[in-house]
Amino acid sequence: MGILPVEIDEGRLSSVGFVAGGILRPRRRRGSFCGPLVCPSGLGRVKRAPWMAGPESPPEPVRWVPPSREEMEGESKVTTVERVDSEKSFDTVLQELTAIQQDGPRNVAILGTRHTSYLHQQIVELLSFANVLVGNHVFTSGAGGTNAAVIRGAIRAEKPDLLTVVLPQSLWKQPPDARDHLERVQQLIEMKENDDLPLDVASRLCNSDILSRCTHFIAFAFHDSEVLLEAVREAKALNMIVTLLYLD
Repeated sequence: MGILPVEIDEGRLSSVGFVAGGILRPRRRRGSFCGPLVCPSGLGRVKRAPWMAGPESPPEPVRWVPPSREEMEGESKVTTVERVDSEKSFDTVLQELTAIQQDGPRNVAILGTRHTSYLHQQIVELLSFANVLVGNHVFTSGAGGTNAAVIRGAIRAEKPDLLTVVLPQSLWKQPPDARDHLERVQQLIEMKENDDLPLDVASRLCNSDILSRCTHFIAFAFHDSEVLLEAVREAKALNMIVTLLYLD
């Protein structure tokens, strides 16, 4: 908590004090009343009591006026919005997990950005695991982050025939750390014809190929994930059932 200088000047009574740790301690001046003025947590304001009108009035405690509701709500507005957005994202995941059991076997594409937190990767892994466990066929691509979590979750379900990974280019063009789990995938499709193309172009072609094989699409993206958001628009144009979760 910071140090707040406070000055009280009423007639011949004048003192300067400081608020430290929620306690307002006025500096003693000759002939002036000096007592603690309490201001809890630095909130609200100090209201002068009637005795301050003159030096001969009997001393009374200074009253502390609580902060208004608007002041209290203003400090927590940002936190509340972030919490609501987080709850909405989590509710979307729960709704998707519930929908898995309502329909028959289906082909589900799960794609996302490689820049994901450990918590988001756990959620993606659980989502992939649950889809494969109930008999849905999961399609994804290479790289790390979201797609790697999809592969790990599907492998955990121990139904290798229900996981298909489509690579935008040859396997040897994938990062070394990604090849380890890709080599464990039985149904691996390499789009070797895209080896001479830029990676973003090859990724767009790869996403289109994956969407053409599926009826449902789950995407984890940021608001500036252009390639993924383009895939979302394409999936909607194909009348697919799309679930988009923003990570920012």
